Amino acid sequence: MLGLKHGVNYLVDYQTCWKLEFEAESRRIKAALGKLAKGVEHYGSTAVEGMRAKPILDILVGVEPLELWKECFGPLESLGYDYAEHAGVPGHFVFGKGRDKSERTHLLHIVQFEGPSWSSNLQLRDALRQDEHLRERYVAAKEAAIASAPTGRVQYNELKRAFIDEAKALLRDQSWRRRQAPQDLITGGGFRDTHDRSTYGRKVVDHGPTPSGWGTDRQLLALRRR
Repeated sequence: MLGLKHGVNYLVDYQTCWKLEFEAESRRIKAALGKLAKGVEHYGSTAVEGMRAKPILDILVGVEPLELWKECFGPLESLGYDYAEHAGVPGHFVFGKGRDKSERTHLLHIVQFEGPSWSSNLQLRDALRQDEHLRERYVAAKEAAIASAPTGRVQYNELKRAFIDEAKALLRDQSWRRRQAPQDLITGGGFRDTHDRSTYGRKVVDHGPTPSGWGTDRQLLALRRR
């Protein structure tokens, strides 16, 4: 169900039990951390139904202020987690666990609650859940990374990072423009392109040129189609 040996990279088909495992683990984490955990979210590829993923459950825990992450040590150790000091993810304090020290079944990332890492990761998760084409492009990027780096987690993560960073940047831009746009230019959810007349695969009315300074959604569409 879950478990990947250190340094080995491969994807498996989506498993419905991943959602159930997160729900059970989330209850344990909330009970252990109490008020320290402002939020506990399932993120990463195992949080996206139908998407191939590494069989490791990714969990996002938000604390505020971020300095409180140190107080999570003891409670997380009681659940079997150990601190991955050299995980190398900026702004993240990473804890992992497995059935033994040779593997990981869960990776828990502590970040600032509602900070940039919290928001961007959940925004990407939600976009992947909504958009089949974006999922396909992300899986293709991960498969290409595995082909180049079948062993070595650091190299694999670096190879897929360009896709993730570009997707997050475009999603941030979309979010900003929704807040700025007149209501009559906003469709009901998803991403719209006033020039390509599409929003996540649905047809919309062309309201004319996008106002100066907003940009367009062509980049996101290109990212989905690559």
